[in-house]
Amino acid sequence: MNPLVAHLASGDGFWTGGILVIVAMSFPHRPTSAAVTRCAGLLALIGVMFILGSAAPAFPGFSAVLAIGLVAFLAIVRREGVRMSKALVGIRTAMVVAVFGAGIIEAQWAFPGTLNEYTDKHFPGSRFPRLIVVGDSVSGGLGEKVPPWPELKGITSIFEVTNLAHAGDGVELALQRIEGKLKPHAIVVVEIGGNDMLGSTSADDFERALDQLLSNLHGDGRCVVMLELPLLPNKVAFGRIQRRLASKHDVFVIPKRFFANVITAEGATEDGLHLSEQGTWSMAYMVMRWIAPEFAHPLLHRNMEIETGNPPAPKGPPRPTSGTPPLSTVPPAHG
Repeated sequence: MNPLVAHLASGDGFWTGGILVIVAMSFPHRPTSAAVTRCAGLLALIGVMFILGSAAPAFPGFSAVLAIGLVAFLAIVRREGVRMSKALVGIRTAMVVAVFGAGIIEAQWAFPGTLNEYTDKHFPGSRFPRLIVVGDSVSGGLGEKVPPWPELKGITSIFEVTNLAHAGDGVELALQRIEGKLKPHAIVVVEIGGNDMLGSTSADDFERALDQLLSNLHGDGRCVVMLELPLLPNKVAFGRIQRRLASKHDVFVIPKRFFANVITAEGATEDGLHLSEQGTWSMAYMVMRWIAPEFAHPLLHRNMEIETGNPPAPKGPPRPTSGTPPLSTVPPAHG
């Protein structure tokens, strides 16, 4: 996939754009210097485009503030006079404050800590011998020769797996599939919403259904882990809904850059959306790094073998054949 598209889909474009906007707002006001004004205007324009393209669901009105601020900045930056200078100071201040405020919000979701810390707080002393997956074709597969990632032997040898994911499902259908099939003391991975976002589901309907789904998944010692959706710029509301309901239901959210990095990697999908064999193993490794990092290495080993045609040198602990995975610290979060 195009590196720029991957950068924006992961949400990392927000940080790139934010830096560019702050640098542009820091340029001295020299309306008589074409070089300075053009450079400041260009940096501000590129920065805002990166931020809007990354679809950061920071707070309502954030995109509007940036767009209006950019237009006003470009209109005033080359004008002289005390009045224009004062107006420019106000615009710069508003832009910087908006970016900093959004950055604080985004950082809280981009760097959530470890699942071990979350379970210590919400499920002290608990262990989870089961894995339940609620999702669409990313987790349900399309019937290819390679099983979907929750059903790979490297995962089923560790967890008792119930895969309720199905190709084409949105949140409404997921609600129906979980009826009578939930088991206690399980980690529940929620990978759902992509079809709603790409389809005709309204934000209100998505919120209502996801609220009910997360409510139904809770209880009986189940730990709910939701994958944040990589968003389209015109679907920012879906990301905001995910975050709001995750806070309401105490759901652990895996930042979207991890999911995006899997599906945007070269060779990871067959058609841009559905996972290839390589993508399936990458997805399994990514999820396991969060929910059971001690057992993730064999999945990486297999994925590297697929990518290169040769397995890497053995490293780390041997592949387990049984037992309940302890929840310990995941690797540092990075794109």
